[in-house]
Amino acid sequence: MNCTALLAVAAALGLAGCAATDLASVVAGEPRDEAGSYTTTPSFKAAAAKPLPKVKADDPETTAAAAPSSASAEPKKVLADARSLTVAGKSSEAKVLLEKAYRHHEANRDLQVALGLVELDLGNPKAAEVLLMKANSGGSSDWQVLSGLGVAASTLGRQAEAQKHLKQALQASPKNSAVLNNLAISYLLERKPAQAEAVLKQAAANGVPAADLADTLALARTLKARVAEAAGDPAAN
Repeated sequence: MNCTALLAVAAALGLAGCAATDLASVVAGEPRDEAGSYTTTPSFKAAAAKPLPKVKADDPETTAAAAPSSASAEPKKVLADARSLTVAGKSSEAKVLLEKAYRHHEANRDLQVALGLVELDLGNPKAAEVLLMKANSGGSSDWQVLSGLGVAASTLGRQAEAQKHLKQALQASPKNSAVLNNLAISYLLERKPAQAEAVLKQAAANGVPAADLADTLALARTLKARVAEAAGDPAAN
């Protein structure tokens, strides 16, 4: 996932290998908007190692670019090809492929999800949210959709809504380190480092690998210390 987008990760909302961005500029006094949220958004981790929905048809694991599908091709074929492109780091090409197919199959939920997650990966949270809301129109227990909605909302500065979606994603996928990191980052963007730290510490206590949480936990502790220092708390020294 593009680390400038608000998915641990993921999704797609948590693509693997995308660490949280250094928040040094934020804790040093990055300007915030009228609602109190930071105007600079740290990167979220993707929600999953592979952002696009799995398909039962040919589902190549290679990172080589897939052969282009025709616009009216079977959605499963398009999804498989787009997935290969995304894994190869060619999200822009995957978007073009998915958009062509989506024009012919707008009711296909898998295409809605895949295109929404690619839009999020490319840093287009508004477009991603529209697509993921369609995919979630009947209510969903799909953690990728919920995580994607959470990251989109957080990127757009709606932290309470983001946290609601991310908590729902955790109900569907407990101990998901990408979603946990994204929830913590949402708290950081809301200037609630203690809550971010608590989420990550509880996750580690529940068996989530500490290494998966380490970067975001370090950021939470740094911001917590800076906030305490600014408030004149002796414990921060």
